[in-house]
Amino acid sequence: MSDHVNLLGEPPATLLPSLPEAEALVSSGTAPVDIAAKYPAFSLAWAMLAEAAGRGKDAVWLGVWDRNERAIRFYESWGFHQSGTQPFLLGTDLQTDLVMVRRIARES
Repeated sequence: MSDHVNLLGEPPATLLPSLPEAEALVSSGTAPVDIAAKYPAFSLAWAMLAEAAGRGKDAVWLGVWDRNERAIRFYESWGFHQSGTQPFLLGTDLQTDLVMVRRIARES
């Protein structure tokens, strides 16, 4: 048994702000990469991406509207690159999503 006592006590808990909108996206099954993009301060989304990497997943994929330059630049700044396109209907208007991918596998 140790005679040492921590005179400073335990450090206070670090409490991150609640983000109900981001939590609702997790509950709805939204892809973690999309949640992290929309709520970059939401650590659970980043933890989910890390868990995917830890489970041996090698990449994260997402779709972004090809006219959303700001979002495209954001995803590129986080290491995503375009790997293809995917058409989708918005009402009766045919649109195009860029399919972007980011490798998350650990280097060998």
